[in-house]
Amino acid sequence: MDINLVFPFLELFLNISLTNFVGLDPKTTKLVKDIFKNSSKNGKTIFMSTHTLSLAEEICGRICIIDNGNLIAIGTLEELRKKSGIDGRLEEIFLKLT
Repeated sequence: MDINLVFPFLELFLNISLTNFVGLDPKTTKLVKDIFKNSSKNGKTIFMSTHTLSLAEEICGRICIIDNGNLIAIGTLEELRKKSGIDGRLEEIFLKLT
C-alpha cells in the first residue's frame, strides 16, 4: 500500500531505536541528527519511536509519552513540562507522568 494514501501529510517516516545509533561514531551520529533536524525545518514529518529520551528531547518538536500502550501525554517539551509540573529534562517528565 502506498504510504502517501495512508498518511498524505507524512513525507518522511522513520522508526529509530537506540540500537540504530549504537556503533555510530560521534561524527556520523551528529550527521544523522542534523539530517533529521534539517528535514523537520523544511516541513518534513519525522516519526520516531525511541527509548532514548535525550535524543527525543534534542530532535523532536512534539513528543508523545506512551506507557503500557496508553497515550499518557502529547505536546511540545514546554507543554509536557507544564502538564507534569516538572521544569526539567524529558526523562524527569516521563518518570513523573508514568
